Amino acid sequence: MWVMDDGQYLGEHKTWNRASQFGDGLFETLVVREGEILALQQHVNRMEQGCEVLNLQQPSQGLYKVFEGCKQTLLEKTGLKSGTLKIIARRADSARGYSYDNNQMVFTAFFTQSVASTKESHVHGVNMQHCQTQCSIQPQLAGLKHLNRLENVLAKSELSPNNFEGLMCNAFGYIVEGTMSNVFFEKKGQLFTPKLDVSGVQGVMRGLLMKYCEQHEIPVQECNIKKDVLEDFDSMFVCNSLIGVVPVKQLEQKIFPIGSITKNLLKAWCDGELYE
Repeated sequence: MWVMDDGQYLGEHKTWNRASQFGDGLFETLVVREGEILALQQHVNRMEQGCEVLNLQQPSQGLYKVFEGCKQTLLEKTGLKSGTLKIIARRADSARGYSYDNNQMVFTAFFTQSVASTKESHVHGVNMQHCQTQCSIQPQLAGLKHLNRLENVLAKSELSPNNFEGLMCNAFGYIVEGTMSNVFFEKKGQLFTPKLDVSGVQGVMRGLLMKYCEQHEIPVQECNIKKDVLEDFDSMFVCNSLIGVVPVKQLEQKIFPIGSITKNLLKAWCDGELYE
């Protein structure tokens, strides 16, 4: 096939990047602190599970060693000891068309950068709004952090300047997640978080928090939650690997105080207890 890319003629190519053609791959966004990747094994586990679902052939040395090796090279080259590390695993290039070679090994790309502090958000909480863009319903891909994130891009574009995050539902009317985060609600000494069996991303931070809650006998219920019951909850927070635990002080017209469990989990994240 003959290719023009952004107006530039590139000549004849037998194959082209499947990530840009089809979003055929996975990604992880990790935190690097003083040269160490936080929750590395959990991120590796999720990408390994994603590779199995997408039938991506993993490298013979294993993803853990690939992550560690590329991280070390990036830190040496950039001099950056703390920040974010984004990893993309994609299927090998192919010609036009959906079919692919089962025997080709996964390709990986790594990006690192510094990140601004969100300390004020953790102390005072953030504002949120509802998004019109819905999360797709696809049980086969639910939970995976695959490269098909267009719905999140569209939802993020809806946010007004004073809103930190947006809340997304699926076509069933169930709350799923934020545009870039998982969500938890607090009520009468227990937590509630949306089921992610047909939509959404199984966040690594979400998993760490649920494990911590289990260890400390904090009740957590995964359930289907509709917008009309949000008024019944006492407090709310959002989370992901980069921002940690961020209390929500206002969702549209609903005002939330910061709950006791939320404060407990925020402290556990700040103190590094979640990674032990």
